[in-house]
Amino acid sequence: MKLGERIKAARKAVKMTQAELAKKVGLATGTIQQYELGKRQPRYEQIANIADTLGVKAYTLIWGDGEHETAPWVDVLAGQLQQIGSGLLLSKERNAGHIEFPDGYLDVTEEQMKKLSQSLNDFTRYAINDLRKKNPHDFWPKAGDPNAKTPGE
Repeated sequence: MKLGERIKAARKAVKMTQAELAKKVGLATGTIQQYELGKRQPRYEQIANIADTLGVKAYTLIWGDGEHETAPWVDVLAGQLQQIGSGLLLSKERNAGHIEFPDGYLDVTEEQMKKLSQSLNDFTRYAINDLRKKNPHDFWPKAGDPNAKTPGE
């Protein structure tokens, strides 16, 4: 079963029309029709919105039940890409994804997406630790530490 078929099945399971789904997610009815027919590929953010509206996980719509259901890195990566003006499209058929740029798309494998997500996590971890080192006066230990101060001290 492909993405569009899974969207349709999930929509029908909750007894919702294409028009009702479109209205709830802020898209045109024709767009939902094109997704369900496989004529158009939604961005990850749109898939996540549709999934939330239908009460299913985005991973279930993308890959079906099972194998990728617990891949939180997908949400993280999609959010990070969205913050910089890019998007993430996923494809089970090719076991790949596409990073959307303003002027085109970059095909990436699932492994490349995982590495990118991990690199972004590593950079964030480094950046926060660096910030903590540069601002020790703004850091306060958790309760239970005998030398703990309270916020604002």
